[in-house]
Amino acid sequence: MAWYSDLIIFLFAGLCVGAGYMYMTHSPAAGALAEFEAIRRNQIRAKLRRFGGGLMCIVGVCLIVGHLATRGPRPSAWSLLPWIIILLAVGVLMCLALVDLRLTQQLRRDYRGKPSDPPDNKP
Repeated sequence: MAWYSDLIIFLFAGLCVGAGYMYMTHSPAAGALAEFEAIRRNQIRAKLRRFGGGLMCIVGVCLIVGHLATRGPRPSAWSLLPWIIILLAVGVLMCLALVDLRLTQQLRRDYRGKPSDPPDNKP
């Protein structure tokens, strides 16, 4: 196998793990919405985002493990396991994204009916 295929897999896996870590620990977007939506809904949103970040980290690790497991002349049946985990994790990530989208739609619907703050008339 060519050296650049290893490089591409390792770079993409590193990006997945890095993005998952940042999403899990440093995502301020859910906290910024706390002043606009109910506390319970905001807590659910934050937990789902942290869970999604953890899944992104798992996808990155499974990419490396799956790539290395299939490098031999005759990969075993166990080498299919990381790819199945990736498939399931990406499916769950898509569902989490849809739940987050639904929560955002509910937030927009609830906030649309409220009058906005008057603009500041300061020079």
